[in-house]
Amino acid sequence: MAHVQDLEITCETVAKESSLECGLAGAVAAVSGLKGSTIILHSPPGCGWTARWARSDFAINNYVPLVPDNLLQHNLIFGASQKLYDSARWAMERWKPKQLFLMAGCAGSLIADPMNEIATEMEKKYGSPVIVLDRAGFRGMVATGMDETFAEILGRLTADGGGEKDPDSVNIVAPYLMGSSNWVYDLEEIRGLLEAIGLKVNCILTFNTTLEQLREFPRASADIYLTWEDFPQMREYEKRHDIVRLGQDLPLPIGAANTDQWYMSLARHFGKEAEAQRVMREQVASLRYLKFHYNATWVSTWIANKYAAVIGPAIWAASYARFLYYDMAAYPSVIALYGETQESIETAKEVLKDLTGYYDSLILENPLYIQVVKALNERNPEFVVGQTQDKSLVEGNGFPHITMSGLQTILGGYNFMPYPSVGIKGILRQFEALGHVVEKTFHEPRKWAALAHHGREPRPEKGPLF
Repeated sequence: MAHVQDLEITCETVAKESSLECGLAGAVAAVSGLKGSTIILHSPPGCGWTARWARSDFAINNYVPLVPDNLLQHNLIFGASQKLYDSARWAMERWKPKQLFLMAGCAGSLIADPMNEIATEMEKKYGSPVIVLDRAGFRGMVATGMDETFAEILGRLTADGGGEKDPDSVNIVAPYLMGSSNWVYDLEEIRGLLEAIGLKVNCILTFNTTLEQLREFPRASADIYLTWEDFPQMREYEKRHDIVRLGQDLPLPIGAANTDQWYMSLARHFGKEAEAQRVMREQVASLRYLKFHYNATWVSTWIANKYAAVIGPAIWAASYARFLYYDMAAYPSVIALYGETQESIETAKEVLKDLTGYYDSLILENPLYIQVVKALNERNPEFVVGQTQDKSLVEGNGFPHITMSGLQTILGGYNFMPYPSVGIKGILRQFEALGHVVEKTFHEPRKWAALAHHGREPRPEKGPLF
């Protein structure tokens, strides 16, 4: 059985030490996927950088102007209504958005400027919807900000939607939170897999989404989530519009075993198992040449029976650990799970139950990075698969690291080729990434010698090779 390390960690601590962003970042990410939008940030300059990072991945397909009004110290005392008004007016005249969003960060929320009154005036003057979003970080983190923003967007902008339900139509929700550093291209593969069995994707909430697609959202019979975070506001919306929620008890389709479980479960719900089996057979057949590809057999041999650690958002880390175990015959010795809501952590542990019934993984729940390092030194894995922000820490402690989780376009993703890392096709990208990290391990003789016994002997002190 797995050993679960229970930790008392506050949201504030986790936000500082992990990949979790604040509620404002979640709101910016949600809006950045909606075409024709412009964002005004009523916040200090630092929030602008947080927001730009959250927006960056969406700019691959859809650029959303983001204008911070840069609150300063005196604004927090005397208010900044005029600054907000001038910024909104400039954005309306310069960008002519289909919808304008006025977002308050922590400081903007605390000073209580009349944002709703400014929004009403702007709507009358320019004729476009102006939506106020109070997304202070102290109200919640990235999933909370995204959940509340999705519900607000649907409430304000889908009034003309609806109509009869299409039983074979779905929406894809929260791809940004799936955790993959290749999520933009992974999303396209996921959409293709759904369409290949005859499902229609009405709306992606949100990525490159038009208002017309957004208005089709209520007509879908099901929402397929790519996150295990709770999303209570969306749950209420789904109840009102008779939309079934799917995917929140399934691993992401990383590798063959996860893809089979994810795909067949969804296909079974829609009575399309035969179609899904056909697609899986065709995709597996397309990779059959790997049996005779020397590099592929070499990487497989290298990875088999190695000990690994996985660090990342709960849905991604649990799914990747299963991929390593079931597809690559590697042992996920340490699995560090990060999640805003307890639902995401509990779902991860449930999805990992079959694995941990066979192997004693050390599961960390929202750990501090110092606790991650302690676990790595105790378990002594041969390589680590994680996020950009762990890389320096992990490698500084002598463990090879490959970045496979986190933002796609910021600091370390370097995924320029539009090719997925999910599904059967995505096995090629996973093979390539794992091949690089294991080769790196192999060509570090001191490290290789230290790891040769997989932690059964003490790691030698660092010193001259000879």
